[in-house]
Amino acid sequence: MRVSLLANPISELCQGHLLYLAIQDVMKKWTMPLANWALTISHLAVMYKGRFDLAAI
Repeated sequence: MRVSLLANPISELCQGHLLYLAIQDVMKKWTMPLANWALTISHLAVMYKGRFDLAAI
């Protein structure tokens, strides 16, 4: 049984939609490249060898 403190809890579908809209809003405002992305991607390539193609990135 799930207990909610809200009188009218938001459904999981609505919560997912709100999260999606928030992510879309952040993506519109994102202008800076990720710091040290080349280093990060090379480390991930070593850790997860064969899972992605570095030439495609």
